[in-house]
Amino acid sequence: MILKPSELVSYIGPVFELNVTKRHTMAYAACLNDLLPIYFDDMTHPKLGIHPLFPVCCEWPALLDFFHENNLPMHRMVHATHDLHIYQPLSLGQSYFTTAEVISLEQRTPGIYLTWKLKTVDSDDIVVNETWQGNLFLGAKTEDCGAFPQIAPSTPKFSSPLVEAQVSSLEISGGLAHTYTECARIWNPIHTEKSAAHQGNMAEPLLHGTATLALAVSEIVKNTLNSDPEKIRRIGCRFSKPVIAPTHLRIETLETEEELIIFQVLSQKGDVVLRDGFVEHR
Repeated sequence: MILKPSELVSYIGPVFELNVTKRHTMAYAACLNDLLPIYFDDMTHPKLGIHPLFPVCCEWPALLDFFHENNLPMHRMVHATHDLHIYQPLSLGQSYFTTAEVISLEQRTPGIYLTWKLKTVDSDDIVVNETWQGNLFLGAKTEDCGAFPQIAPSTPKFSSPLVEAQVSSLEISGGLAHTYTECARIWNPIHTEKSAAHQGNMAEPLLHGTATLALAVSEIVKNTLNSDPEKIRRIGCRFSKPVIAPTHLRIETLETEEELIIFQVLSQKGDVVLRDGFVEHR
């Protein structure tokens, strides 16, 4: 597969609308087993909170359209990096509008690294969040070394292991990729179908990167941010190894003095599957 920068870089897709409903936001939190009352108890919390990573649900249709319009196979693509900027929290009952723009292509050893800018606005055209997302197209080639009309924001990096980190463990059920697919409404067959995973040279279906990230964010909200998801202003990470369910994960979290929480996620073998994780908060 050959990707052509001249055809893809600066591509801006159509606008996709998502009406954020209680049913959808509750299902998203529930599939993560994140049962904080702020996501569910609409008597105590008439204005229910929404999980901080829920914006991925707004963004997926715009990404999916790009694959279809450019005839690119989803089974050759894996999520590599994520950097979500939250300017204001989403609200139930509101419609939001998302566009996807390709800002760079870069040849790397495993394939082509493509960076998107995903922008979501409200009905008044006010930007509520933006995500710079990197995806790796395995085995793909490009016509030249790279094309960088835009530069993604810099992100913090740190060394592993984290010293004096808070540690929590999570059991990942064998069906989580399926329930996350349906509750998030994010379907890529490499996460649920072994045949699709094999087409992409993967031994088994992989858990969504955003599911792993959302699980870590849930732990941070509960354990470090006093169960207040609206404190979060930015979330980012790099996905370094696949997660194959069922399994156990270990989340290491360290709070700094600069309203910054850094974290990483390790497999039961001790491999870092999510690195350079960070949450900026107020």
